[in-house]
Amino acid sequence: MLPMILLYTGVIVVFSIGLYLMSRWAASYVERIVQGRLDAMEELVNRKHIPEVWLRPFQEQLTKYQEKGADEKKIARVKQKAQKRCLRRIDELIKYVENVNFTDGGETKAALLNTLHTYQETWSAPNVDVLAQNEITAEVEIEEVSPAAVTSEI
Repeated sequence: MLPMILLYTGVIVVFSIGLYLMSRWAASYVERIVQGRLDAMEELVNRKHIPEVWLRPFQEQLTKYQEKGADEKKIARVKQKAQKRCLRRIDELIKYVENVNFTDGGETKAALLNTLHTYQETWSAPNVDVLAQNEITAEVEIEEVSPAAVTSEI
Protein backbone atom coordinates (compact mmCIF):
# COMPACT_ATOMS: atom_id res chain seq x y z
CA MET A 1 0.00 0.00 0.00
CA LEU A 2 2.85 2.38 0.83
CA PRO A 3 4.42 2.03 -2.67
CA MET A 4 1.08 2.99 -4.24
CA ILE A 5 0.79 6.09 -2.05
CA LEU A 6 4.37 7.11 -2.89
CA LEU A 7 3.73 6.53 -6.60
CA TYR A 8 0.53 8.53 -6.46
CA THR A 9 2.26 11.38 -4.59
CA GLY A 10 5.15 11.33 -7.06
CA VAL A 11 2.77 11.55 -10.03
CA ILE A 12 0.94 14.48 -8.43
CA VAL A 13 4.22 16.30 -7.68
CA VAL A 14 5.54 15.78 -11.23
CA PHE A 15 2.21 16.84 -12.73
CA SER A 16 2.07 19.96 -10.51
CA ILE A 17 5.61 21.00 -11.40
CA GLY A 18 4.89 20.44 -15.09
CA LEU A 19 1.70 22.46 -14.90
CA TYR A 20 3.50 25.28 -13.09
CA LEU A 21 6.31 25.41 -15.68
CA MET A 22 3.82 25.28 -18.53
CA SER A 23 1.80 28.17 -17.09
CA ARG A 24 4.96 30.27 -16.63
CA TRP A 25 5.98 29.61 -20.23
CA ALA A 26 2.50 30.49 -21.51
CA ALA A 27 2.40 33.71 -19.47
CA SER A 28 5.79 34.84 -20.78
CA TYR A 29 4.76 33.95 -24.35
CA VAL A 30 1.57 36.01 -24.12
CA GLU A 31 3.46 38.87 -22.48
CA ARG A 32 6.00 38.91 -25.33
CA ILE A 33 3.23 39.00 -27.94
CA VAL A 34 1.29 41.78 -26.23
CA GLN A 35 4.44 43.80 -25.50
CA GLY A 36 5.55 43.38 -29.12
CA ARG A 37 2.24 44.79 -30.35
CA LEU A 38 2.38 47.70 -27.93
CA ASP A 39 6.00 48.44 -28.90
CA ALA A 40 5.08 48.33 -32.60
CA MET A 41 2.19 50.75 -32.06
CA GLU A 42 4.43 53.11 -30.10
CA GLU A 43 7.08 52.98 -32.82
CA LEU A 44 4.52 53.65 -35.55
CA VAL A 45 2.37 56.25 -33.84
CA ASN A 46 4.75 58.23 -31.64
CA ARG A 47 8.14 57.82 -33.31
CA LYS A 48 6.80 57.52 -36.86
CA HIS A 49 9.19 54.69 -37.74
CA ILE A 50 8.50 51.25 -39.07
CA PRO A 51 9.46 48.83 -36.28
CA GLU A 52 12.99 47.49 -36.74
CA VAL A 53 11.92 43.94 -35.93
CA TRP A 54 9.53 44.01 -38.88
CA LEU A 55 12.21 45.02 -41.36
CA ARG A 56 15.37 43.34 -40.02
CA PRO A 57 15.07 40.01 -41.92
CA PHE A 58 14.40 41.80 -45.19
CA GLN A 59 17.21 44.31 -44.68
CA GLU A 60 19.63 41.45 -44.02
CA GLN A 61 18.47 39.61 -47.12
CA LEU A 62 18.67 42.78 -49.20
CA THR A 63 22.21 43.50 -47.97
CA LYS A 64 23.24 39.94 -48.80
CA TYR A 65 21.82 40.24 -52.32
CA GLN A 66 23.47 43.62 -52.88
CA GLU A 67 26.86 42.30 -51.73
CA LYS A 68 26.55 39.39 -54.16
CA GLY A 69 25.50 41.72 -56.96
CA ALA A 70 22.09 40.14 -57.46
CA ASP A 71 19.83 41.27 -60.25
CA GLU A 72 17.07 43.82 -59.76
CA LYS A 73 14.33 41.15 -59.87
CA LYS A 74 15.56 39.54 -56.65
CA ILE A 75 15.94 42.89 -54.95
CA ALA A 76 12.47 43.95 -56.07
CA ARG A 77 11.05 40.65 -54.78
CA VAL A 78 12.57 41.25 -51.33
CA LYS A 79 11.12 44.77 -51.25
CA GLN A 80 7.72 43.44 -52.28
CA LYS A 81 7.81 40.78 -49.56
CA ALA A 82 8.72 43.44 -47.00
CA GLN A 83 5.81 45.58 -48.12
CA LYS A 84 3.39 42.64 -47.86
CA ARG A 85 4.68 41.68 -44.43
CA CYS A 86 4.35 45.25 -43.14
CA LEU A 87 0.80 45.45 -44.49
CA ARG A 88 -0.07 42.14 -42.85
CA ARG A 89 1.32 43.32 -39.53
CA ILE A 90 -0.57 46.63 -39.80
CA ASP A 91 -3.76 44.62 -40.45
CA GLU A 92 -3.05 42.56 -37.33
CA LEU A 93 -2.53 45.72 -35.26
CA ILE A 94 -5.77 47.22 -36.58
CA LYS A 95 -7.70 44.07 -35.63
CA TYR A 96 -6.00 44.06 -32.23
CA VAL A 97 -6.93 47.68 -31.49
CA GLU A 98 -10.50 47.08 -32.67
CA ASN A 99 -11.00 43.94 -30.59
CA VAL A 100 -9.06 44.65 -27.40
CA ASN A 101 -10.03 47.54 -25.17
CA PHE A 102 -6.76 48.81 -23.74
CA THR A 103 -7.11 52.57 -24.25
CA ASP A 104 -8.44 55.19 -21.88
CA GLY A 105 -11.32 56.12 -24.13
CA GLY A 106 -12.89 56.13 -27.54
CA GLU A 107 -10.92 59.16 -28.72
CA THR A 108 -7.58 57.46 -28.19
CA LYS A 109 -8.80 54.30 -29.90
CA ALA A 110 -10.10 56.34 -32.84
CA ALA A 111 -6.79 58.21 -33.11
CA LEU A 112 -4.82 54.95 -33.08
CA LEU A 113 -7.08 53.39 -35.70
CA ASN A 114 -6.93 56.54 -37.85
CA THR A 115 -3.13 56.48 -37.74
CA LEU A 116 -2.90 52.76 -38.51
CA HIS A 117 -5.38 53.08 -41.39
CA THR A 118 -3.35 55.98 -42.79
CA TYR A 119 -0.22 53.83 -42.84
CA GLN A 120 -2.16 50.97 -44.33
CA GLU A 121 -3.35 53.17 -47.19
CA THR A 122 0.10 54.67 -47.71
CA TRP A 123 1.85 51.30 -47.82
CA SER A 124 -0.80 49.75 -50.07
CA ALA A 125 0.33 51.87 -52.99
CA PRO A 126 2.28 49.92 -55.58
CA ASN A 127 6.06 50.13 -55.48
CA VAL A 128 6.27 51.54 -51.96
CA ASP A 129 9.75 50.78 -50.65
CA VAL A 130 9.23 50.29 -46.92
CA LEU A 131 12.88 49.27 -46.53
CA ALA A 132 14.11 52.68 -47.70
CA GLN A 133 11.96 54.61 -45.24
CA ASN A 134 13.71 55.70 -42.07
CA GLU A 135 10.78 57.87 -41.17
CA ILE A 136 7.26 57.16 -42.22
CA THR A 137 5.85 59.71 -44.57
CA ALA A 138 2.13 59.93 -45.01
CA GLU A 139 0.00 62.40 -46.87
CA VAL A 140 -2.32 62.83 -43.88
CA GLU A 141 -1.23 64.55 -40.68
CA ILE A 142 -0.99 61.94 -37.95
CA GLU A 143 -2.10 62.70 -34.42
CA GLU A 144 0.37 62.17 -31.61
CA VAL A 145 -0.95 59.76 -28.97
CA SER A 146 0.46 60.22 -25.51
CA PRO A 147 1.88 57.13 -23.80
CA ALA A 148 -0.30 57.90 -20.77
CA ALA A 149 -3.39 57.48 -22.94
CA VAL A 150 -2.55 53.89 -23.74
CA THR A 151 -2.59 51.52 -20.81
CA SER A 152 -1.23 48.03 -20.75
CA GLU A 153 -4.32 46.62 -19.09
CA ILE A 154 -5.62 43.84 -21.22
